[in-house]
Amino acid sequence: MAAITPAELLQQWRLAQITPEMAIGQLIQNQVTQQALLEQNSRSLSNLRADADRLITHTKLSASATTKRKPPTQS
Repeated sequence: MAAITPAELLQQWRLAQITPEMAIGQLIQNQVTQQALLEQNSRSLSNLRADADRLITHTKLSASATTKRKPPTQS
């Protein structure tokens, strides 16, 4: 049985369509999925930070540079 959403799980439990044991199993499946997504997002954020650091180093910008450079004007 695939994990169902928490809202659907609560509804089924309130209507006594699933047992407490089934509800706990569903909660564990949902927790495992959430943990995997959290770890994936954490890795993505770390990679993004590393990319930004490499770009700052490559362009020789200061890490605190917040001003935008104006494009050259056409004469």
